[in-house]
Amino acid sequence: MTHTPTETEVAVRNGPPPRPVAARPPGGGRGPTGLDERVRAAGGSFRYGPCGGGFAVVARIPHRPPVPSPISSNSEQLPGLPHLVSAR
Repeated sequence: MTHTPTETEVAVRNGPPPRPVAARPPGGGRGPTGLDERVRAAGGSFRYGPCGGGFAVVARIPHRPPVPSPISSNSEQLPGLPHLVSAR
């Protein structure tokens, strides 16, 4: 764990299993994908994947969440931005 005045980073790594891994029981959560969504919603970043025969996750979380941008209810095109069309 690394802690600075503006953010905290948590890294968790495990090594390879001591013996072949049996089939995993079905999970009820969202795993790394759910963690990624939550960390990004807080303005951070999340990385995960195989590491040295084991697995690793690294989350960087800012101490102050990002300021959300206001959502406009009108459909005017903003200057300097291309017009975006919704796919249907």
